[in-house]
Amino acid sequence: MVLSGTQAVGQVCSLGRNIIVARLISPADFGVAAIFLMTVNLMDMISNMSLDRLLVQAEDGDEEAFQQTAQGLNLVRGAISALIIVLLAIPLSSLFNIPEAVSAFVVLGIVPLLIGLSHLDPKRLERHMKYWPNASVEVSSQAILLVAAWPLASYFCDYRAMLWLLVLRSFVLLAGSHFVAKRVFRIGWRKDYLQRFFHFGWPLLLNGMLLFLVLQGDRFLLGSAQKLFGSNYDMADVGVYSAAFLLAMVPGQMLARVGISLFLPSLSREQDNPDTFNHQYRRYLASYVLLGVVFGAGFILCGEQSVDLIYGNEYAAAGSLVGWLGIMWVVRILRVVPTLVSMAKGQTKNLLPSNVFRTLALIPILVLVAQEADLAWIAISGIAGELVALVIMVRMNRIAFPLCRLISIDLLSLSAAALVLTLFFSMSALLPLTGVHSLLSGLLVSFILALVSGYIIQKFMGVTFVMFSRVSSGN
Repeated sequence: MVLSGTQAVGQVCSLGRNIIVARLISPADFGVAAIFLMTVNLMDMISNMSLDRLLVQAEDGDEEAFQQTAQGLNLVRGAISALIIVLLAIPLSSLFNIPEAVSAFVVLGIVPLLIGLSHLDPKRLERHMKYWPNASVEVSSQAILLVAAWPLASYFCDYRAMLWLLVLRSFVLLAGSHFVAKRVFRIGWRKDYLQRFFHFGWPLLLNGMLLFLVLQGDRFLLGSAQKLFGSNYDMADVGVYSAAFLLAMVPGQMLARVGISLFLPSLSREQDNPDTFNHQYRRYLASYVLLGVVFGAGFILCGEQSVDLIYGNEYAAAGSLVGWLGIMWVVRILRVVPTLVSMAKGQTKNLLPSNVFRTLALIPILVLVAQEADLAWIAISGIAGELVALVIMVRMNRIAFPLCRLISIDLLSLSAAALVLTLFFSMSALLPLTGVHSLLSGLLVSFILALVSGYIIQKFMGVTFVMFSRVSSGN
């Protein structure tokens, strides 16, 4: 409840902040703001060794010297990221054809530096299922940004509003992490612990680089298309696509973060107990299938009306994108549980192949951007890439761990069938007659689909439990 509530409040505040900024600045300026977000995410992903995750996963993660070494690495990571952003200020401004933003990129370097000074104690406490400290920091930072969004956007009336919001958020996270910490902040540098962090984190470091290409690659190509290909895409197109992307991303990010914080400790504790581990895996996957179907149906049926209601007429072109991007994020939601399995087992190398295949979707996206194709085709290419990555992830887990084959394949097939059925009805001529294209009717259909899917999953889980017990006993 704490985690779900925290993520729900945090994502709603984040979405509210983006809505306020988007309504008070032009789509072109919102596109530049999206570039700032993308740059911060780039530095975060390509330097992320998941130090906080090892504090939870490792048996000796409670030792002070272990945490101090993690905090030392985190500080070095932040300082290097800040230096890189400052050095790349001019090249990035030139690549995205926004020469007036050079000074803004320099200021943006403050963000990773402040994050590098954060205390990791709130993350460590999660290994004991104590979520309030980190949850309070996250909620307070998002709430403060939501309150500050209107004054800053009204004062600057351009992309600088998002720049200072990002700086403010990093400062609040820094202050909050030290305020709720139970231990004194110290920096350590033990060689044996460093080796463990690098052993655990280097696959995740490579995975972060791939994740940037997966989550930001399409917008990176859109933003640089004018410079690279001489196309007619501009910052307004980036702004429209980013508005749709951020709207679809909210539930996906919320479920991913809740899953990592809530399910990783319980799976890690049972990593040497196959029966209990597989039982928990089955339950978590069923939950994510149900939630994925609900969110996917909601975006397919209500996406266009939601964009018009939330962002206004200037972003009307984003309405046709939300449904496709929603499906893409549903597939990413389904990848959360197989990913948790690999992290709980300490086999982070299993994450790399799926994201390597996911990045292959950038090849058709590159061709589409060069040919100035409709933005919807870029989202569809992302769906194809996510499906391939999901299949690879499930396959890797089946090879590495004794997981029940029926659970993975049949539950995933159920979610695919539900979404295809929703797509079929949303495109049929019957829907205008039944009023499903209105927002309230779309929400009603999504709710009904959730009830039906939940019933099917409940029945399926009962049958699967019997079959799994027989397989486990050798019958």
